[in-house]
Amino acid sequence: MESELTIYVGCVVFHVSLEGQIKEVMHKAFWDSLAESLQEDPPDYTHALVLLKEVKEVIMANFISDNGGYAVNVVVVVIVMYNSSRVV
Repeated sequence: MESELTIYVGCVVFHVSLEGQIKEVMHKAFWDSLAESLQEDPPDYTHALVLLKEVKEVIMANFISDNGGYAVNVVVVVIVMYNSSRVV
């Protein structure tokens, strides 16, 4: 059961989901951090590569047959090679 935070502003009552708020803040912090690392000079791809690895693992575990896994690996390698070639 989700906890709720009740906020009173004058005669208006707001019921805010604590878990929803925490999830929203964490989600925003993650994407802000990723964007910030990609905007550095030179860009830091560490967060992006970790995210790609996690996405690959989810796809491999849930959606791709053994033969399709090869295609996912090729895509990831191409992305990594492309980004590596852009680093000066």
